[in-house]
Amino acid sequence: MVESLSLTFQRSAWISYNVLEECFGRLTKLTTLHIFIDGSQFSPAMLWSLSQLRSLTKLTLCVYYHNWFITRHYTSKDYLAILDCCSQVQDLRVLGAFMEPGLGVSHIKNSIGHQVQKAFSCPELAPSTPQQAIGRLQHLRSSSTRSLARDLNQHHTSSSRRTQSEASQLSLSSMKAPIHSTTMNITYSLRRLEIRTVMLDEFDFISMVSKSPHLNELMIDTCTVNLSLENWIVFSERCPELRILKVVDGDTMRYIPKLPDLFLFFPKLEVLHLEDQHFELDPDFLYTEVVDQTTGKRPKLPPLTHLHFTGTLRRPLRVLMHTLALIPKLEYLAVGLSLHFIGGVDSSMFPTTEYSFDQPWRSMDTLAHLDVSGVRFDDPSLIKFFRQVQSLTKLRKLGVSIYHVRQAIELTPLGPSGEYPLLGSESVFFYFPTVRSIYIGSIISREGEMPDAVTYDEMAFVIVSMPEMRTLELKHMSEAGLKDLLSCDYAGIKFC
Repeated sequence: MVESLSLTFQRSAWISYNVLEECFGRLTKLTTLHIFIDGSQFSPAMLWSLSQLRSLTKLTLCVYYHNWFITRHYTSKDYLAILDCCSQVQDLRVLGAFMEPGLGVSHIKNSIGHQVQKAFSCPELAPSTPQQAIGRLQHLRSSSTRSLARDLNQHHTSSSRRTQSEASQLSLSSMKAPIHSTTMNITYSLRRLEIRTVMLDEFDFISMVSKSPHLNELMIDTCTVNLSLENWIVFSERCPELRILKVVDGDTMRYIPKLPDLFLFFPKLEVLHLEDQHFELDPDFLYTEVVDQTTGKRPKLPPLTHLHFTGTLRRPLRVLMHTLALIPKLEYLAVGLSLHFIGGVDSSMFPTTEYSFDQPWRSMDTLAHLDVSGVRFDDPSLIKFFRQVQSLTKLRKLGVSIYHVRQAIELTPLGPSGEYPLLGSESVFFYFPTVRSIYIGSIISREGEMPDAVTYDEMAFVIVSMPEMRTLELKHMSEAGLKDLLSCDYAGIKFC
């Protein structure tokens, strides 16, 4: 039996709702479905045929437009109505282009494209609402039940036939019941929701999450959702089980509550991922050290294990050091400036003042992934910081910038023959025996310039500094053919 399927609804005169409905009705074991739908040829109503897939738990919906100009653009509400038909779906990914209500392009009725579409379309075959789609499903099931009953009637006694007739009448009465009553108080089974679209209406979003009390993970990427503080509160009240919140792109959420409020709203939060954000104020955990005068206690933090803060941070090193000093049991931490925003921000906002490294890190025994590729260090800070990184016994993945590598090379004294000193000596601070994967990123210099291309000798230094390395991810520009040359010389390492 088919359990996973990928479909593309392309331009076709032969796809009808009835065909899809019959097709999906046969896929009784299908649990995972990826659909790519051309919004210029098919309305969202065609997707309501998915109501036939009662075993479906994981759905990816990608909306694209083969022709952007001759058809109307449907809103997020039109597509998200699919959940009313497939309330059992637990994992939903929505990708593509939605428009704000009222901004869609109207049909051009005199165009050839419209006439062709009109000639081949069969709008009467598709239900007008998701509720009608569910009603059709109930009708089909009732019809199947009655058909089976007629077959059995040929082999049973008259009393048995009478019993089956009553059962058939019961099925008929259920079919004729008002459709709205079966879906009025519908509750979605969503555990995970990922939205990567152009536009999502605030009220559509709140309506969706209000029906998703079991939502565990939310990811919003490059999708503008203007949630007010009031709607953040509604969101938190409707989704008390939220443990993972990821927001990517500074235009995605115009307003994100401050950390104390966010943690108050979602007390079970384990993963907070705020990437490429326009931070009005830097994320700050110092409030956790303030004792409440009334209770005599400090604020309680959620069970955080993953934190990611990148964007327009004013003092990224301060954010990094306070997070390491104040948050226990972190497994993943990424802090820094975003290359995406750095050009439009005054560099004076990012001082290079030396920080105190006296406080011990509270995640010393748990941190496995550390990304500081967007943080600037002066030379003394660089040495002190990476000496502490050497003590992270669980560290497996490290993210640094090419500037960090070049500073380390300059600050590491050479041996008598011009080689670097024996690894493990006191003079070596850029040596990480537990790291198996390293990410080398880029950040604009304090002078506003991009650094030079990475060289072979620089990567050789990095490889020697991490004897257990298996993967080197190079995101900064490199010399021509460098990755191929490194792959030949270091066959046990994957360069990407």
